[in-house]
Amino acid sequence: MNERTDGGSAPANSRVSALLAALRISRRDAWRAKGRSALIIAMVGLPVLVITALLTALSTMAISPQESLTATLGTADALVRDQGRQPIHDQDYAARGFSSGGGADVRPWTTQEITSVLPPGSRAQQLHSRYEPYRLARWWPVVEIMETDLRDPLTRSMFQVVRGRPPAAPDEVAVPPLLVERGAKIGGTISLTREGTVKKVVGVVERAPWESAEFVVGFPGSGLADQRYQRAWLVDTPDPVTWSGVKKLNALGLVVASRAVIEDPGSAPDDMWTGTGGVDSGSWPALIAMITLMVILEVVLLAGPAFAVGLRRRRTELGLVAAQGGSARHLRMIVLMDGVVLGALSAVLGAVLGISLARALLAMVDRGRGGGWLFEVPWAQVAAVAVLGAASAVIAAVVPASQAARMSVSAVLGGRAAAPRPRRGWPVAGAVLVVAGVGLTVAGAWLGILAIAGGTLITQLGFVALVPRLVGLLGRLSGRLPLPLRLASRDAVRHSGRTAPAVAAVMAGVAVAVALAIPLNSAAIEEKINYQPRQEVGTFEVEGTRLTTEEWQSVRELLRRELPGVTPVEFRGHRRGSSGVFMRLVADDCDSPCVITTRDFPVGDERVLRYVLGREDPAAEAALRAGKMVLLDPRGTNGGQARVETTTYRGESESRQTVTVPAVVAEPAERRSVRAVIPPGLAEKLGMRVEVAMLVVDPREHRVTDAERERIDVRLLEETPSRPTTYLERGFTRDGVFELALLGGAAGLLVLVAAFTATGLAAADARADLAGLAAIGAPAGVRRLFVAGQAGFITASGAVLGVLSGAVPGLVSAWPAGTYSGGAVTSNASPLGYVSDVLSDNTVLDVPWSLLALLVLGLPVLAALVAGAFTRTRVMLTRRTG
Repeated sequence: MNERTDGGSAPANSRVSALLAALRISRRDAWRAKGRSALIIAMVGLPVLVITALLTALSTMAISPQESLTATLGTADALVRDQGRQPIHDQDYAARGFSSGGGADVRPWTTQEITSVLPPGSRAQQLHSRYEPYRLARWWPVVEIMETDLRDPLTRSMFQVVRGRPPAAPDEVAVPPLLVERGAKIGGTISLTREGTVKKVVGVVERAPWESAEFVVGFPGSGLADQRYQRAWLVDTPDPVTWSGVKKLNALGLVVASRAVIEDPGSAPDDMWTGTGGVDSGSWPALIAMITLMVILEVVLLAGPAFAVGLRRRRTELGLVAAQGGSARHLRMIVLMDGVVLGALSAVLGAVLGISLARALLAMVDRGRGGGWLFEVPWAQVAAVAVLGAASAVIAAVVPASQAARMSVSAVLGGRAAAPRPRRGWPVAGAVLVVAGVGLTVAGAWLGILAIAGGTLITQLGFVALVPRLVGLLGRLSGRLPLPLRLASRDAVRHSGRTAPAVAAVMAGVAVAVALAIPLNSAAIEEKINYQPRQEVGTFEVEGTRLTTEEWQSVRELLRRELPGVTPVEFRGHRRGSSGVFMRLVADDCDSPCVITTRDFPVGDERVLRYVLGREDPAAEAALRAGKMVLLDPRGTNGGQARVETTTYRGESESRQTVTVPAVVAEPAERRSVRAVIPPGLAEKLGMRVEVAMLVVDPREHRVTDAERERIDVRLLEETPSRPTTYLERGFTRDGVFELALLGGAAGLLVLVAAFTATGLAAADARADLAGLAAIGAPAGVRRLFVAGQAGFITASGAVLGVLSGAVPGLVSAWPAGTYSGGAVTSNASPLGYVSDVLSDNTVLDVPWSLLALLVLGLPVLAALVAGAFTRTRVMLTRRTG
């Protein structure tokens, strides 16, 4: 028995037939309108692609303790690490985090001692390591040098010998494929450590891809990695090492990664410290949900006008469907199927390309490693992202589908377009959401970043509901504009159904850019204000803590060759490793005497003083030659003398003395970190064992270029095994322009996409008006100005609203950390410390007015110019009906 079709439910087979018919119609229309379909697919698929690639890469690179068990322990029952003999507290189950107590006994453990504290019948294989440079044809960055016996079954699966054989003697090593690419070969030699220990290469070995690709494995006893703080052992025990066994070894000062405990973490306490920090893990789902909702909102706002374009161009087709008996539900279904077809295609393409992109990026990261990442796709998360992407396309088609269901058949077939009526309750609801969102955003300064994100999202939703009414208000202000611009603004107001989503999309993009730009710019300005140059701008320095006398001579000769005619200034300081000497000036008028280290208190001659002062001072130079200390701080002297307190540390012993030395004061040309210059003779009297610490090229003699520095760096790596460091003082170079340009570019792209989409729709709707203008003799320039005015009105309206809605979270995030009183900061306490990475805890509030001007003024002008330039000036006259 058939059910009623009017006022009741249609038969199931009729519904299926209607659904399939709507699906076919949408599929054919998507194929015909390739440009519009490609635009929607890009809008929906791009976020799916980016999020899928990110999730896949993170899932692949996030190696759990269980996944890395074989690479960490091989076939051993546990890995024991020497942390001295202080008791270990709060070790987590995977031994990735721990804390240790204090203790005086720091003697390193031996293999025999490790075996003695293990259960009877246990054995231990050392796995010591250190980080040192190596040399083939030249010096390269440091590598991890390990000592272990690769022939031992305990190391199986940790390392795999792919060519040659494992080391079997102290003078043999195995290297990874990356070092083979750099010139190492089986049968050759490699120079390791700063002492230049030469070893023979006998094999090529691989390890897990997530471990460092730069390593060398030597045989036990080779002396390559015998350091106390990097000593570890793979242990084989008769029975599994339980959590109680781990705690017993912790009490002896050993950190233990047990196979049994890692495989069954439930045996360890649930509240063990894991060493993680940052945002509370419970807040991550909420934060991700907020970001996802904002992405969906932006996609809906951008794709909505594109679906509306399709609706306008298919009005005749839909009118014919309605004239042949199609109901409002059928028309709504046809338009919704547009969202289903394009959304599903976008989601599938985005997910597939995202996974492929993640694989390609991981392959690039893995280049040079022996194996490959254990590629892992989080299918559940990818499926959820794809469903959300497809859903966003369907949501974007809801409004056009509702318009299709309400359109008049006679008006459509007669060529007339009925403007949709705005819903009365939306402005009120939007105003309530805006007030609530602003309040929550302001409260987020104390509640946390999730409150700021949530308040921003609520504010955006409120403005979206208010946009139709606000567009009408803005349209009333266009009464004194030229005729084409006045027609364009009134056309946008009359067709608010297509204008409002585009304006909202522009607003959302601009709001996000403004909300991030204000704190980023404030942080950059604060960093510039607080920047302390290490040296005078243009200074080039070479510093080394382990260089021998011969190596310093080699550095001098290198600088003479690369910088002809330049004689570097020689800074001397206390010899590192012999003892520690700390000094402070004791002044009666100084409440908090300054602690002076050897870097702040250089030992040198007149050239050092001349460089430090930035000028010549004959009186100060004569005093330095006479053995007097030259102070740059007048508070440290009293009657031509200075009291200096020195504290000398030798091992665990400490000696302190206060002496009075002759001193003079010299005024530097600009503020410097150096507090005083001491002559060599006086340094010896103070207990300092002086040696060369740094060579400086004075910028008044020569300004080293970037090319010269790069060339010197290469030569130093090749000729100086102790690897001195270089530094070129360029002054403050990070001004935040790149970040602001990136934000402005991203916002501008979103704004232009939304504006051009809506402009295309407006031009399609306004064909009759343009034809009317042409019929009364309007030149092509007037028609161009009409289309340009539409693009400019949409862009300007959205940009103004975006600045207003984005300024609140931006100002809250960048609000000064201190409380100002008469222009001075009186407190550094701030509730905004949690946004330290992007939203800095600032003491400066600086709005990037240039970026705001570009968004509010520049983008509308650009959108208008581009839209007008690409507008067709030839208009086909149409028959007006109605």
